[in-house]
Amino acid sequence: MRFLKEFTCFILLIFTGTGCSTLENSYRKTREAVDKLVYAFEDTYRPALGLDKDIDLQFAKHQFNRREYASSEFYLKKTLASQPENKEAIQLLPWSYFFQKRFDKALESFKHAHTLHKKDPVPLLGMGWSYFSLKQYQQAMDSFERAERFSPHSYEVHKGKAFIHLEQRRIQPAKKELAKIFRSINVNKLMEDWQASNQGDITKRWEVVPSNFESNSIFTLSVEFPRYRSLLLGMPSEDTNALDSAWKSYYQGKYSKASNQFESLARSNSPNLDAVNGLAWSLLHAKQINKSEKTFKEILELYPKFIGASKGLQKIEEIKKHQAVYVQNYIDLGKYQLAANKLDDLLDRYDDWAHLYNQYGKIFLARKEYEKAREYFLDAQKYSPHDSVSKLGLEQVQLALDKQLYKADRAFNKGDYKLATIIYHDYIDVDTWPSPKFNMAHAYNGLGWSQYHKKQYEYAIDKFLKSIEHDDYKVSAAKGLGFSLYAIKNYQDAVPYLKIALKHDPENKELAYKLDWSILRSESLSSSQKYFEKVLKDHPLRASPYMALGWIHHNLKNPDLGVEYFLKAISLDPDFAMTPEFLALLAKERFGWQVYNSLGWTYYQNHLYDKAMQMFKFSLQLQPNKSESRKGMGYIYFKLGKYDSAITMLEQCLALNPEPNPVFEEVTGSNAISPYKMQTTARTKLGRANYIQGNIIGAINAYNEEIRRNSSQPDAYDGLGWSYLEKGRFLEARTAFTTAIRLEPLNNSAHKGLLKAKYAITKKRLKTKAETDFYFPQTSPN
Repeated sequence: MRFLKEFTCFILLIFTGTGCSTLENSYRKTREAVDKLVYAFEDTYRPALGLDKDIDLQFAKHQFNRREYASSEFYLKKTLASQPENKEAIQLLPWSYFFQKRFDKALESFKHAHTLHKKDPVPLLGMGWSYFSLKQYQQAMDSFERAERFSPHSYEVHKGKAFIHLEQRRIQPAKKELAKIFRSINVNKLMEDWQASNQGDITKRWEVVPSNFESNSIFTLSVEFPRYRSLLLGMPSEDTNALDSAWKSYYQGKYSKASNQFESLARSNSPNLDAVNGLAWSLLHAKQINKSEKTFKEILELYPKFIGASKGLQKIEEIKKHQAVYVQNYIDLGKYQLAANKLDDLLDRYDDWAHLYNQYGKIFLARKEYEKAREYFLDAQKYSPHDSVSKLGLEQVQLALDKQLYKADRAFNKGDYKLATIIYHDYIDVDTWPSPKFNMAHAYNGLGWSQYHKKQYEYAIDKFLKSIEHDDYKVSAAKGLGFSLYAIKNYQDAVPYLKIALKHDPENKELAYKLDWSILRSESLSSSQKYFEKVLKDHPLRASPYMALGWIHHNLKNPDLGVEYFLKAISLDPDFAMTPEFLALLAKERFGWQVYNSLGWTYYQNHLYDKAMQMFKFSLQLQPNKSESRKGMGYIYFKLGKYDSAITMLEQCLALNPEPNPVFEEVTGSNAISPYKMQTTARTKLGRANYIQGNIIGAINAYNEEIRRNSSQPDAYDGLGWSYLEKGRFLEARTAFTTAIRLEPLNNSAHKGLLKAKYAITKKRLKTKAETDFYFPQTSPN
């Protein structure tokens, strides 16, 4: 399927600037190949990464496609810092906010994009969905209608207007809009689903954008399956009429025609996800399963969280298992030859399906042909490394072939390293090394890991040096050697082995941390500094390079810059920072108490309150007269429901420092339209503690004092609104809640409070009116 390779290569060139050979993992492996682009296509494509200044933008796009929106946001901002008028970055940044559910920021960014590109309907669509998400339905309707002027018959416009009508319970106008983009049967299905989601249980309410694969959301409607065009907002969209025509053929069941149309679009100079997803689904229904599966997998390599492709692979797995059901029936009946014959037929069609190799393994296991069984189970693991069936099959093979090794493995897996060491040692004692036997390499490797866990590192190194000679244990033994050499502080020798292990497991944080620390300890400061500054470009959210640069600048007598790097590392992974060397540094440096506070807040944000309390207490011991540690302890006591202790610590904090730094806390659940960061202060937290304790006057005083000092504090207005409600001061409550919403639109607590306040005001007015209707005052004679 040449065009599939072209699609994969072209998209990777567009978003990363590399060739096909580097597709296996992620963009970070391609950055070094930017200047080594090779093209061998029929059509000559122009590389998108011709200039260094565009690298950050291409990486931002790549991360956006992978739904790594926070990372995409970072690199888009970096692009705009050097190219303030870059149209692509300006238009993509608001979508990176939107898909993170930061709808208020998305709205402001869409407004900026619209200001610069007045006739582009896409920013207006973004404004419409942002206003909708913030429950500002009239502004949302206005934005969609303005977008419609520039893009008549827009799918997103009709969809957006329909859901605004649904939220306002205007059923007929909603149906009218939906009928413009869906068939009547789908309109009825959508209406039924909507009504079911709005009955009682708030957890069943649809999100705007999905939080995960299983979420019910407006952007992944069941009636849109399998296209999900709303998820493609922010991505390049061309040939829309041709795409709509191809999808129309698909939905009419004309799969061969649809696949030809999609294939033509996929061969174009600008193939997009919508076209290739349509192609994969058309091939599936045209019963070209292998081509369809390959296409879906290629999509997921570039768009790993795209629901359309994920559901496609699920469907293919169901189809293949249905075709293979007779194999299991024959195995259950003991008709192994018939099962093998059926498997031979299936393997001709699906030669990379782990399930078939597992079935072969079961057949040979039943026939007691254990060596063949092991080969097939190992083949299954090549295609599915974490497959549980093949793992169990290998254990059964081991039990049958070598009970002693099986017992050793069982002991090791249970964490009984002493017993495992004894059994492995007895096993290898009867043979010599080198040995071509698989079992002997297995025993040496198992003994090495057992000794590693027993902290017998030199012995472990000796065993791993033997097992690494066997191809099946090269990676495991390299990891063991790296870990063991690291443990005895032989960092220079550990580096090459850790690199081998990390290459095969690039997401393993422990491997990355140990490798970075080994490089820091084994190379010169200048060499290390260059290495870690380069690592930061590829891994901006990894703690270890920041920690390493902190040590480098500390040793270069740049303590202030070193502290900044330390604090950044702590914010990403506080546990990584808690090494004996770093704790010793904190004990003697003047900035130690600050670092402990930073550790405390990071643990607090991760809901590790015991660790957070310990850090704040350490800070308090170093600097008893500082307010920050008391503030942290007050926040923790509040979280633990110890409100009296919280009030005491927060009052002490404010006595030492009337204006301590604010704290940003993540708000989720029913009090958030979508998860967001709320700015709170020691005084607003004190107000909430007083409110919960029933001291409403104390709460009001705390909130008003905070507002006097900072008139744009959203948490203070929200708390003040609820306090006024409690006191029956409904008009003041309404004003407070309205201000809270203006300052923080995602605060659903304030939205709920405003509804309560309005209801209370209306109820009071109706009661007053009813009483007035029956009251007839006498006219004064004067």
